[in-house]
Formats: sequence, structure tokens, C-alpha cells
Amino acid sequence: MQNEVIVVRPNELATISNEKFLEAYSLNNCLMRSVTIKGVSDALSRNTVSLVDIKKGKGQAFLRSYITLWLIDLNELLNLKNPLSEAQIILCTEQIITDYSFLKLSELSLIFKRIVSGEFGELYERISMPKLMSVFRKYDQERTEVVVNQNQQAHEQFRYQENRTESYDDDVQRLYKRLRKF
Repeated sequence: MQNEVIVVRPNELATISNEKFLEAYSLNNCLMRSVTIKGVSDALSRNTVSLVDIKKGKGQAFLRSYITLWLIDLNELLNLKNPLSEAQIILCTEQIITDYSFLKLSELSLIFKRIVSGEFGELYERISMPKLMSVFRKYDQERTEVVVNQNQQAHEQFRYQENRTESYDDDVQRLYKRLRKF
């Protein structure tokens, strides 16, 4: 059951028991499955629920508890001399829910994977709320760049298709003539 993956559509969240959800989507299980996530665009493309979906399907209190559990597990996993305090965990939870509820679980897994692996820098035996929230801000900036680039590419492709007046055969002949010049 530990490595079991439950694929849930946002509208089906309410039908899964809280215990089953917490077991399937624990930090440890998500980190184990996140090894295949190669970057932000990959995390965005994954078919996982977002924090907003969890809030809609399970409620605000459940989402708050869920994020808190991830932060407690992160504290234990990092095994630092100065981990997040209880008050910092509560404040971080509220900050994540307020500012980053659009994140999907695949993205949250990528962020936590990067923290654990040291991609966001050395922790030097301590983690604090400002340090943790700066990781989320950096990820959000990277995410924004990826989304903007994806949208620009989609727009350019659409405009290219929209402006094309030649048929496929005309396009092939034009390319063939261009290649013959070389």
C-alpha cells in the first residue's frame, strides 16, 4: 500500500477517505514518485490534483492538516539541529495555502524533492520560515517563466497555422526548393 498510486480527478476527491488519501499522498510516497519528475514543465504536465482541488474536495481544515503533515515530515527527513518550530510550521502552512494554492501535488513534490536534495542551497543544519518561503518564491518565478514560454510557443504555433495560406503540397515544394539551393 505504501507505493500505491491513487489517481484522483478533482471532482472525485470527496469519495476517497481521508486516511486513504493521506496514506497515498504522504510526503514520503510523493517524494518516491517524484524521482521521475524532471523539471517544472514536467511537474505541470502531470495529472495530479492541486491544493485548491484538495480544499474544494476535502475542506480547508483537511488541507491545512495535510500541508502541516508535509512540513512535519520535512523536518524529520532533514534531521536538522534547528528545524522549523511549531509556530513556524503553522505560519508556513497558512502562507503556502494563501499564496501557492494553485500548485499541483506534483509541483509540491518537486519543491520538497529539491529542498531535500539541496538544489536550493545548503541548509547549514537549520531551516527557517524565510528560507522555506524563499524556496517557494524561487519555484514560483521558475514556474511563471515556464508557463509564459509555453503560452508564447502555443500562441506562435497558432498564429503560424492561422496565417498559412498555402497547402501542404505547396509548403513541401517550397521547402524542397530551399533545400536544393544548398
